[in-house]
Amino acid sequence: MYVQFRSKERNNAHPLNKNGQFIEPFHNWAEFESCWVEEMKKETLSSTKLIGLLHGIFDFYAAPSIRIPFLLELADGYGDLSGNTFPGDFSYRERGKKEPRREIAQKAWNMLCDNFFKNAPSELKMNNYEFWGEIVKQEVIFKKLLWFFAPEVKNIPYLNPKETRNVAAIEFIKKFAAFVWENSCSNQMFFSARPEIVGVLSEIRSLDLLLGFARNFGIDEMSIGELKEIALDIPCLYKERESLTIENIFLEGRFHQHSEASKILILLEIIRIEQEKKDAREREKAANRNSVERQRAIEEAELAVERAQKHLETIKSSAS
Repeated sequence: MYVQFRSKERNNAHPLNKNGQFIEPFHNWAEFESCWVEEMKKETLSSTKLIGLLHGIFDFYAAPSIRIPFLLELADGYGDLSGNTFPGDFSYRERGKKEPRREIAQKAWNMLCDNFFKNAPSELKMNNYEFWGEIVKQEVIFKKLLWFFAPEVKNIPYLNPKETRNVAAIEFIKKFAAFVWENSCSNQMFFSARPEIVGVLSEIRSLDLLLGFARNFGIDEMSIGELKEIALDIPCLYKERESLTIENIFLEGRFHQHSEASKILILLEIIRIEQEKKDAREREKAANRNSVERQRAIEEAELAVERAQKHLETIKSSAS
């Protein structure tokens, strides 16, 4: 196959080759931050320039404790899921144009989905410890994730199988919840976050994960209380709210999110009863084992006494 190379003259005439300038990416966070701060100082911000800077934010090394919270703060409000708009951007919406601040927030969200959420390992194994144990476990990152995904701020994406970024984010939330629950027995920060995790799981319709968590790691009263609040938080226009119970909310099934919470509460109660029965059987078995062992010890002691008496009689008869 004949390959025709571009001429040197054509290469030299290329817009990116003029003046002999070198083109290099950012090498570290300090270089990126310097450019970002310089842009933010300007009286009129250019969304195009800021989006361009964000595009390469994962192309150089930066401490996760700096990069991830920075992007989470920028991405806050990315999806306009609350129906609000950024201050100063409403005029763009009125004219049917894209809102610059929203575009920047969406770019930050996209970078998180493509380079952070999507890369979350499924299990906490030795080769995955760097992600979960060294990155997510950092207090500044952990608390910022809880802050970002808090249900009341409406940053949790809708589950749409065609939106790969939304899918990646929701899968990350599920893995994040499992990681928190698995480590909450040895980490007070994680244990205290359990009720918040329950609220987030409710938003992504994944409360059923709590059943596995409860069986493997137990469930606390604060998390049960959060579930009850979700189940009973029926819109006030239903006058009979005061008479509603967990059971009839589940049976009526009028409100999916509340019905799901009530169902999980009922199943968790069943799991608790099953566990109590299992524990009672184990205690009974242990008591029976102890009883058998005590009886065996008594019999062995009696045999030992009998042997000792026979031996003593033998000695006496020999002496006489």
